[in-house]
Amino acid sequence: MSSTAIAAQRAHQRRLVDQLAGHDLPAPADAVIETHLSWVILAGERAFKLKKALLYPWLDYASPAARGRHCREEVRLNRRLAPTVYLGVAAVTATDGGHLVLDGDGPPLAYLVGMQRLRERDCLAQRLPADGVPPADIDALADTLAGFYAARAPFTPEPHAWIEVIREHVDADSTALAVPRYGLDRTLIRRVARDVHGLLDDRADEIARRLREGRVVEGHGDLRAEHVYFTPGPVVIDCLEFDRALRIVDPADELAFLALECARLGADWIGPRLLQRYTEVSGDAPGDRLIAAYTGRRALLWAKLAVWHLDRDPSRDREKWLERAGAYLTLARERVLG
Repeated sequence: MSSTAIAAQRAHQRRLVDQLAGHDLPAPADAVIETHLSWVILAGERAFKLKKALLYPWLDYASPAARGRHCREEVRLNRRLAPTVYLGVAAVTATDGGHLVLDGDGPPLAYLVGMQRLRERDCLAQRLPADGVPPADIDALADTLAGFYAARAPFTPEPHAWIEVIREHVDADSTALAVPRYGLDRTLIRRVARDVHGLLDDRADEIARRLREGRVVEGHGDLRAEHVYFTPGPVVIDCLEFDRALRIVDPADELAFLALECARLGADWIGPRLLQRYTEVSGDAPGDRLIAAYTGRRALLWAKLAVWHLDRDPSRDREKWLERAGAYLTLARERVLG
């Protein structure tokens, strides 16, 4: 499908979003939030997500059928860690008079992921860096995640191939970050990448053992503080639904990333508490140097994703994204280089 045809679909979707926001869903909409991948309509106690028509090498939302399929997959996957939040998929249809309704008799015009609306004040990211997160909540989150990982089927690739995939990501991310137009510290980027490679060499036997033990599973894929809510028990939303390969992870890797995010948001204590409780509950004790390797590779990845915002719109929030990338690299220096 051509980029022109996909752009025309997005323009049509934008008009649908405006129309839907003017109807009861089942309550009147009070806000529309646009992200890079979707629009989210907030309406009373509900939220409705419409995926944008997009086509990238890593994501195919090009056709209505593909978007419907990804909506169903999003609900299925997210019910693993947020069973009461994801309510189902609704088709947007039109009456004979042209009025939009959900799951009517007409042909589907679009698909919506229906969700229970969550309160911003219950989000982990919103409660940081203020002292708004009791340690008991972090323990409950660790308990939930330990049970989640234990219930997943193991993924057992050949250890050398698994480590090589991580190395390739480290090299690709560090190369992307070192592009001169971003103005980042290229010496630091190279040192972090070099030391992550060294840690992977050092912990190759531990990684192989973890694979043999079945530790690597199909996890969440995007375990960020902004995706964790306490309602009051912990739920985790927005699983990375569009690429299973990116959900195949070592739990220690996902937990290291969440610890990194909490540290960036000013709550450095959460990572050690989370990992300690996870170890107590699961019996899984990843070594400190392995956690450092995972932290470094995640810092490089998310610094890259931050500066890539500048490629899409160089004039928008430039300082914000450069500061974000710099924060990741600073944390990598502290945790990887020592």
